Amino acid sequence: MMTSPMQHQASAAAVTTTDAKCTPVTTKPRQINVTAIVTNATRTKRNKVLRIKLFVLVRILFRYLEKVDVVMLDLAKEILKDCERKHNTKDSKYETLAEAIADRLRDAVGEAHWTNAWKIQKQLVADQRRRKVNAALKERNAFKERNNRRLRAFFRELVLYEAKQ
Repeated sequence: MMTSPMQHQASAAAVTTTDAKCTPVTTKPRQINVTAIVTNATRTKRNKVLRIKLFVLVRILFRYLEKVDVVMLDLAKEILKDCERKHNTKDSKYETLAEAIADRLRDAVGEAHWTNAWKIQKQLVADQRRRKVNAALKERNAFKERNNRRLRAFFRELVLYEAKQ
C-alpha cells in the first residue's frame, strides 16, 4: 500500500489538525531546552551576586585607602571613572564593567592593598553573620522563656484548682 507524502507526514507528526479545506496540517512539538534556561538564570544570578560583592569590595578598598594611601585612593577613583567611561563608549574590552573594574583596580592598587580589603570584607561578612545568628538565638530564647512562664503559671493555677476540689 502506497502512502502519500501528506499521509506519511500526518502519521509522523506529534500534533495533527485539520484546516478549513479538510487537509491535514501538522505541527511538530516545540522542544524547549530547559537546562539552557536554568543555566542562564543561574549564571545571571551568580553574576549579580559577584557584581554586588565587587561593589562592596571597592567601597571597602576606598575606605581602607583613605586611611592608608590617599594618593592611591585618587588613582583608584580615576580608574573607576575611566572604566565606566570606556564601558559607556562600548569598548569591547569593557563589555563587562565588573570584570574590567576588578582587573584594573587590582593591578593599580597592588596585591597587598587588594588582599587587605578582601580580608576586611571577609571579616565584615563573618561579623554580620555572627550578629544575625546571635539575634536569632536571643529571640528564640526570649520566646522559650515566655512560654515557660506561661506554662508555670498554668500549672500553678491547675494545682490551686485541684487543691480547692
